Amino acid sequence: MLRPQISIVLLLVLVFALAAGSAWIWLRPAGDHASIAPAGNEAPVAQATADGSVAGTAGELPVVPPVAEREELPATAVLADGKARVRVTARTAQGRVQPNVMVSAQPLRGSRVLPIVGKGLTDAHGRIEFADLEPGRLYISTDRRDQKSIKLTPGLNEIDFEVKAGLDVVGRVLDPDGAPVAGAVIWLQTSSNAWDGGRVLGATGGDGAFSLADVAPNCSLGALASGFAPSALVDLEVVDQRAPPAKVELRVLRGGGDLTGRVTDREGKPIHRAQVAAGDQSKYRDFAADRLVEVWGVRTVETDAQGRYVLVGVPVGSSVVTARAPGFGISRNEAAVVAGVTTTLDLTLAKCAVLSGKVTAKDGAPEVGARVSAFDREPGTHFAAGGQIDFDLPFGHVESIADQHGEYRIEGLTPGPVWLFAQRRSEGWGGDSVALCRTTLEVAAGSEARWDPVIDDGRSVAGIVRYRDGFPIPHLFITLHDERSGEDRTIPSDQAGRFRFLCLDNSTYEVRVQPPFDAPRGNVPPRRSGVVPDQGLVEFTVEYDKPQKQVPGTVRGRIADAGARIRNPIAATVTLYTDAGFRPGIKVVDGAFKVGEIEPCRFCIVLQEDETVLASTGWFALAPAGDVDVGVLTTEPGGALRVRVARAKGAEGFGPKLYLHRDGDPLSTTIEVGRAEQAVAASLTPGAYEVSGYSKGMISVKLRTTVRAGETAELDVELRPGATAKVDVWWPAGRAASQRYGHKLTDAGGAVVQQYEDVAASGNPTRPYAMHLVLAAGRYHLEFWTDDGLRGALDFEIPANFVAPELRLDLK
Repeated sequence: MLRPQISIVLLLVLVFALAAGSAWIWLRPAGDHASIAPAGNEAPVAQATADGSVAGTAGELPVVPPVAEREELPATAVLADGKARVRVTARTAQGRVQPNVMVSAQPLRGSRVLPIVGKGLTDAHGRIEFADLEPGRLYISTDRRDQKSIKLTPGLNEIDFEVKAGLDVVGRVLDPDGAPVAGAVIWLQTSSNAWDGGRVLGATGGDGAFSLADVAPNCSLGALASGFAPSALVDLEVVDQRAPPAKVELRVLRGGGDLTGRVTDREGKPIHRAQVAAGDQSKYRDFAADRLVEVWGVRTVETDAQGRYVLVGVPVGSSVVTARAPGFGISRNEAAVVAGVTTTLDLTLAKCAVLSGKVTAKDGAPEVGARVSAFDREPGTHFAAGGQIDFDLPFGHVESIADQHGEYRIEGLTPGPVWLFAQRRSEGWGGDSVALCRTTLEVAAGSEARWDPVIDDGRSVAGIVRYRDGFPIPHLFITLHDERSGEDRTIPSDQAGRFRFLCLDNSTYEVRVQPPFDAPRGNVPPRRSGVVPDQGLVEFTVEYDKPQKQVPGTVRGRIADAGARIRNPIAATVTLYTDAGFRPGIKVVDGAFKVGEIEPCRFCIVLQEDETVLASTGWFALAPAGDVDVGVLTTEPGGALRVRVARAKGAEGFGPKLYLHRDGDPLSTTIEVGRAEQAVAASLTPGAYEVSGYSKGMISVKLRTTVRAGETAELDVELRPGATAKVDVWWPAGRAASQRYGHKLTDAGGAVVQQYEDVAASGNPTRPYAMHLVLAAGRYHLEFWTDDGLRGALDFEIPANFVAPELRLDLK
């Protein structure tokens, strides 16, 4: 099937499964209660080094701790309270055990994958053990993207887990001038966007060389060195693996600094083996062809006996620094890292608090299996109605599951304000929202607090979405907007197109329906405002019938590399691109490609190698059951583009990606600029290009250039900081939100700075549509319009000191 631009299946999986496991931390048994609490470098349940943190003397080259041997557990062992223990042995299809594989364990409830309850590395025998688990179905996965569902019974469970074979890698780390870098840290980055999505594998010798065995074959490697910024990541999936070991070159970049300090308690005593994390978690995942693209994420280290930590190769600019240790709360801070300088940041941890209580229903019955979660910062609750609370800060949050009496106990609360949520156990997938209650408490260091939440279904809004001919539309995201508070909550409808939101306030609501993916172009998704809870079914009918399934067809063609542009055949793939979506990662075998099960559409074919577009076809029409041969897709002799980067004052920390879009191509080529002063994109198809780039706090880059065969074009790009002007656009009182809107921004000379049009404006009389415009100093004129006749205009100025204005535009 064709992959839509935003697939409902992909969204459901990412939102309600993968994301669920990305912000949770290690499980630790606590009597009859399963309580998650901060842990050190070893995961208590997994009994294994779990997060790739580096132990060693601060100021010296970190050394990877040896993989611990497992204590043999008698096969006849019976665990108390009917709990289960599982011993997993990772083997390849050929039976070879695989050490150093990161294994995660998550319970399965119905069709839902619950948060991680154990995580760690396999030992030298390929084994890892998880204890104190509830019997039932368990989902295990690896950083090699292996996965398996198993059934746990009380006592010991022995599981063989087939995983992908590791990859042997050799390579060198070089500085920007090509000199070898001794003592550089080799980092493995997985595609996970969680705080523990990467770990240290080793270090280079005096000649800058390194050698690694059994590396996860679908991850990326990077290098870190004192005084430099991190290298670009090298994706092992596209490295030539035909003649093992795979060979990799990593080149650290200019513009990095080091970060050091001590972690102590409030009495000034050092905390040994505290974890310190630097950086933000990546919130998004990119695809290149058929693979996920790894990006640098959070890095973690451990403190030594004196509480000292060292992080080398930290990018310049503001860096989030987080610390935790067993028995203490989490400390969240920021450090300003300067190129070539060691920045010192000392961190203080306070003793953690404990929370306990009983979760009941309105009638006083215990809410068995309810999840109670505690956050040290206010989390995102847009998807809380669907069971997901978004919290992507390093080290996550703490939580507990209520026992058969509805009782729970949570250890490891960070002193200060705590945001608490109690969610009823849910077996379903879509349709009904998850009943919950929430509160905020202030807890003191070392204290024990109590919260007895009562979960009540309360008021509700229920509805159904149908086609014009009466058929239900399944699995759409439905958003309920509180017209009084402005809060949004979103759940997926069920197979029959039904939805029901529970636990609502005494307010009025707007119900918004996600545009169905089969909607005709220009069709406006339905919505209804002024909805009062408990006033009957809210019915939506789209303005078209259920599309009739058409017989899919086939697309085929051949590749001729006449321009000698393909450097690594493994990385060269075909993308089928349509107005409705795309299918990446189509393999080229013996110079030909073929792809079936394509819905009738207009399409074109793009040949790519990694992030570079090599050639593309014109547009074709695929009829039902059609078989289209696009002929030979031939590469032309390529050219290159050298981008010279100048950074204005205040823009020293910007390292954006640049996107090169050739006229006529549906996809773009990407250049990773980083903190470099220049970057070269080679093997470009000749033609006219638009060059664009974006970064937070940076004025957007938009330039044009021309690439000619056999030549290297040059383009000067200046990165400039800007002020972020915030404009709140308000709808008149009594007017419903508009279905379509647009705006145009011009500068003092009348030149168009920005022009945009979209559907389903998010503004309404109780909540404005918020615009964020990153602009240079100067005067600007903003015009805003809607499809239902509303208009507004605003003149404003960005001052030379870049103090960002906050503005209001009232539509009339």
